Order: sequence, then C-alpha cells, then structure tokens
Amino acid sequence: MLDLDCYFIKGVLVVKMRGSLNSDTINKFNKATSNLFEYGFTNTLFNLNDIYEIDLNGYKTLLSNCKKIERSGRRALFFGIDKKMFDSNNEYNIHDDINVLNYFNI
Repeated sequence: MLDLDCYFIKGVLVVKMRGSLNSDTINKFNKATSNLFEYGFTNTLFNLNDIYEIDLNGYKTLLSNCKKIERSGRRALFFGIDKKMFDSNNEYNIHDDINVLNYFNI
C-alpha cells in the first residue's frame, strides 16, 4: 500500500509518502507523479520519512522521476531514506532540512 499527500511549503511541492514503495506500488507512484508533472511545479520534494519499505525497483523509480523532473528544467529532491540502505552520495538524496532550503534557494 502506498499513500501520497501533496502540499506546499514556501513554493516547494512536498509529496509526503506513506507505506511501501516497491514493485507492487511503483505503478501508483508513477501515475501520481505523471499527474504532478502536468502542472509544472518548479520545486518538488519527496518526503519518504513514513515509507517503511522500499526495494531496489522503488528506489530506481524514485531516481528516475527525480531525473525526469531535472531534465524538464525543474528541481527535485527526496529525503527520509536511511543512508545505509542505498547510495548515500546520490545527488537527489538529502539528509537535513538546511540542505533542502539551500538547494531550493529558500
């Protein structure tokens, strides 16, 4: 199961995700993000603090969506994934609030 809630903080679209992001739920995630792309939000932040399970397919899908946003001239980040789970040096994975503010120039 995957739930997504969207809200704005200082001009940043925050997509708060709850549940699991895995092979069973990536289609729901892709559909939801495709709808968001149509609106052309400039800054998107995926909040994964309440994701209790993420597999490699879910992680790759998340990265793919961040890259798609970047290719369209917008900015995207995500946070909430344990540094040990996946590559902690990934350019889209952010670990603290200050870096989020700096990245989006807030």
